[in-house]
Amino acid sequence: MQKIDKLESIGLLAGGIAHDFNNFLMAIWGNIDIAKASIDNKETVLHRLFESEKALAKAEELTNQLLTFSKGGIPIKKKLLSNNFMKEAIDFVLHGSKVKSFYEFNQTYQTLVDESQLSRVLSNIALNAVEAMDEGGTLNIAVDNFDITNQIEIPLEEGKYVKISIKDNGTGISEKHLSRIFDPYFTTKAKGSGLGLAVAFSIIKYHNGYLKVESKKGAGSTFSIYLPASLDTKEIVEKSDSLDSSSERILVMDDDDMVRDVLGIMIKTIGYDVDFAIDGEEALKKVEKAFYENKGYCLIIMDLTIPGGMGGKEAVTLVKKNYPAIKVIVSSGYSKDPVMADFRKYGFDGMLAKPFNHNMLENALNEILSKKRDQPR
Repeated sequence: MQKIDKLESIGLLAGGIAHDFNNFLMAIWGNIDIAKASIDNKETVLHRLFESEKALAKAEELTNQLLTFSKGGIPIKKKLLSNNFMKEAIDFVLHGSKVKSFYEFNQTYQTLVDESQLSRVLSNIALNAVEAMDEGGTLNIAVDNFDITNQIEIPLEEGKYVKISIKDNGTGISEKHLSRIFDPYFTTKAKGSGLGLAVAFSIIKYHNGYLKVESKKGAGSTFSIYLPASLDTKEIVEKSDSLDSSSERILVMDDDDMVRDVLGIMIKTIGYDVDFAIDGEEALKKVEKAFYENKGYCLIIMDLTIPGGMGGKEAVTLVKKNYPAIKVIVSSGYSKDPVMADFRKYGFDGMLAKPFNHNMLENALNEILSKKRDQPR
């Protein structure tokens, strides 16, 4: 029965992904076709390109949610200094609805969280509550200390936790659906992807916590989030190395020719010269050759994973060992990879999660290279 349930969940997930991506591809493909057919009408072409960008943004959001289910969904955790972001995340969802929120913050334990990810969890749960209270209602949010012992049936290690409870007085969840609400793409609603609660569950899991739901049909629902209390809440502050290179050249290391092509054009429009390598071995050879020719690189953008070749994780160590002044940005479509979440630990100076646009690239380059540039281009 468990295998059958798993196969049903996988089939639901695969079908949902295919459905959503085919819709996005239809929008992108169709808009590009219209733009090509209207090449003499600049206004139409620009409008259709903007519409394509909207579809791409939705596709990116979907991939980010799906990557949350991968093993690399590591949160970037910092000390939780204030509960204000919780109110902001929930009240933003409640704005314009008939649901009122009530807060009670009682915790003294501290915890480390990725505020962006936890905001997403709270937003998804709040949205679920609003949809369960069409005629209005109340949403009670409480944050408390919680000690887990061997007598408490929660699948977490014994210890101290911060508990966030979100209780609504909506329609509730039927018993036959209760065990499946965290399955990706499972939904009983006419609208919605069915990813919200699945994403929430995965995010809390990667915080080494647990998300629990208690509900009865017609009696409302309570979602409880358990997050480990932190005994060491010191924040790590990284210091950037000073730049001593006067080069204006950037090396792009990526095995995909389409990525190299578009990234090269983007870099040139920002004002840098650009060179390319398909893997770590070629990148190291080019760095060494450029050094001896006194035409070094000021920065390298490295793809994290290169099938069959040396990727960024290994290459950055070798580059930094011999040429510590060169700044290195890691780039990957696996945006939830542990290296992406804690890039400085692995020797990188910056991070770009694919896909990224021209402005995001320019901001990353400016942030890392601004110290060495006296005059703006």
